[in-house]
Amino acid sequence: MNQLNAYKSSSKLQWLFVLWVCLISVNPFVFSNAIEYFPNKLVFVSSIVLMLMLLVMKGRIILGDKVIITILLVQTVFSPVYALVHMDINYINIASHAIVFLLVYIFIINFISMEKVAVSFIAIFMVMGLMSIVVVLLSIYGLQPISSFQNPDGRMSYNYILTFSNAVFDYSDFSLVRPAGFFDEPGKLALYLVYILVINKLLNWSKKAEWVLIISGLFTLSLAFFISLVFYFLFFYMNKRSFPALLLVISVIAGSGVYINKMKGDSSVAYAIYKHTIWRIELSESEDKLVKGDGRSKLALEA
Repeated sequence: MNQLNAYKSSSKLQWLFVLWVCLISVNPFVFSNAIEYFPNKLVFVSSIVLMLMLLVMKGRIILGDKVIITILLVQTVFSPVYALVHMDINYINIASHAIVFLLVYIFIINFISMEKVAVSFIAIFMVMGLMSIVVVLLSIYGLQPISSFQNPDGRMSYNYILTFSNAVFDYSDFSLVRPAGFFDEPGKLALYLVYILVINKLLNWSKKAEWVLIISGLFTLSLAFFISLVFYFLFFYMNKRSFPALLLVISVIAGSGVYINKMKGDSSVAYAIYKHTIWRIELSESEDKLVKGDGRSKLALEA
């Protein structure tokens, strides 16, 4: 029995590996931009074909949640219709994406399990977050990127091996890096960290993982992450049992803010942190944004 369980566990690990190979070969990961000659299309197609072959060989297939299956099937069927009505090929792309999502979902249900996939996301993002923190700290002491590359949106990004970043700020005696993980910008890493935080909390998987994810998100210096974190604490910790811990966190953050604001004139590091945190939430004199760090409202209005 123990040997059977060990075999099943190792099998799920190898299928998890196949899944993650598939995921990192496409957006939102940008390995194909960062690594020259990375065969992302070949890797993606090969992993999808492998999943399909495994499902065909399995025979009896479990479809999983009927609501998810129905949504993906409806999208697959009606997208080509919209393509004909609107004469827009992008709807065909939507249909193809829905088919791929459907295949990957069924593969997960039959060979891995949603819970194990969720736990793998938590673990991967913990590692990504820790590596990002290492780069931020080392960059203060002179760490330089090994290469640069162009993001899908045309902006330049820098490869620090442990993380990418398109937001590197050079000061007189150090550099401040806002880590993006293996995505195209720090805000995207911060967004996914919020999602993973919620998943970790709903699964009640690990308290240590929660704090690693939170600290990693803080290092992105993302204004959206700071705001999301406030709502996260209010939603999950606004109760009598958790109130002392919540009060401690608020006190530490507030104390750090006061110290940084006080030291910004004496320390270039403190000024850099102030410029990318406290300064961004100060009220703006501009009419098109409420706070100085709001870089989204104008883009949304112009979209």
